[in-house]
Amino acid sequence: MAKINYNESAKQIVDLVGGKDNIAGLTHCITRIRFTLKDESIAKTEEINAVQGVMKVIQAGGQYQVVIGPAVEKMYDEVVLFVGKDVADTPSKEESKKLTDKLMKLISGIMMPVMPGLIGCGLVMCLYNVLSLFGLVSQTEGIGFLLYAMGQAALYFFPIIVGGSAARYFGISSYLGNAIGACMIYPTITTAAGAGESITLFGMLPFAFKDYTSTVFPVIVAVWFASVVNKFLKKYIPEMFQFSLVPMITVLVSVPVALVVIGPVVNTVSSALSGVVLSVYNLSPVVCGAILGATWLLFVVPLGLHWGFIAIFMNNLFTLGYEPIMGLLCGICTISGVLFAYGLKVKDPEERSLAFSTAITNIFGISEPGLYGIILQHKELIITSMIGGAVGGIIPAVCKTAVYSFGGASGIFGLPMYIDPTGLTHSFLGAVLANIIGFAVCFVATYLWKIDTDK
Repeated sequence: MAKINYNESAKQIVDLVGGKDNIAGLTHCITRIRFTLKDESIAKTEEINAVQGVMKVIQAGGQYQVVIGPAVEKMYDEVVLFVGKDVADTPSKEESKKLTDKLMKLISGIMMPVMPGLIGCGLVMCLYNVLSLFGLVSQTEGIGFLLYAMGQAALYFFPIIVGGSAARYFGISSYLGNAIGACMIYPTITTAAGAGESITLFGMLPFAFKDYTSTVFPVIVAVWFASVVNKFLKKYIPEMFQFSLVPMITVLVSVPVALVVIGPVVNTVSSALSGVVLSVYNLSPVVCGAILGATWLLFVVPLGLHWGFIAIFMNNLFTLGYEPIMGLLCGICTISGVLFAYGLKVKDPEERSLAFSTAITNIFGISEPGLYGIILQHKELIITSMIGGAVGGIIPAVCKTAVYSFGGASGIFGLPMYIDPTGLTHSFLGAVLANIIGFAVCFVATYLWKIDTDK
């Protein structure tokens, strides 16, 4: 296989999407470069699909997503050279007619930039959980104390992290968003909340302190409100006074409103949303697991719709201390069973090499190369993947598998996320069995199924 010239490929991609002038926003996630185009109709999708290094183009969630795979950062850096840093890492605020597109753009635009920090600390927490199970570290002393603090830091201070990202999305200084998030979790406030204290504002308005550490939605709404205030002030305050007065008045107005009105209301709505999601899960975890297991990697992720679930999953994790629905999605290795079996059946040596290499890549958590390169090209492989995926979703449902720390990893690297800090319970067992049995089911079904590998 020829070595990819990322600079040349990036130039082709930019030209084929309509050039720099057609790009309103540009970000990337683990495997995709996500463009927000002013006019998607002029993008030459078929030609982009043929560009060296491109796996597939997906148009979903108000974004034009170019799937690259594990080398996405290399390609993204080259794309940035052609579009400019002013566009890079900037989610677009272009209007969309569809409410779903607006929501997807909002969630992905705010959540994607914060993922590296969340994943870094989350995986440290996974490492702590593993070492703690074997009695190698303690939360109260030595390296265990440090690991636990590092693992919890991003979750605890999440309002500060997400506040900065939300501010950038809503068009104000990210540091102003950081400051608003910090105000909401200031130690005096969280301590008062823990003690159940309340005060009376202006001699007549009762206010009960709330703890907003490790929350998602309150700070997003608070920063949106702050952006409205900020833009209003910039419109009417003379420019010579804006540097000092605009941020001061923005904080002075938005933080009390966030603490007194926005926070309590959004927390109530968030709890209700979590309750609805969990009620669907509790209605039948097995059915829920079968449906999600069969469709998540094959349909939800390829369409980029999984970002709509991420904020809900994180809200559940922060609220409950664990997330059961993510536990149903632990069986990513099922896809590797399909790819290994296909590699044994196919005659073309290049196709065989692709199947085996992507099967291994998938085991370590990167599924897109195998999905777009092979599985989604054959309806038979889609069916066997759904069968094994359903099995891989039912097993963790029966075992009550849940995520206890958010590491953003999948495959074998993600297994520590399913370890209950209290010990090796059925949760971890369910994750292991889902991958082993799901792999076996997919392998056997694919190997025995008559598949025209040349079609």
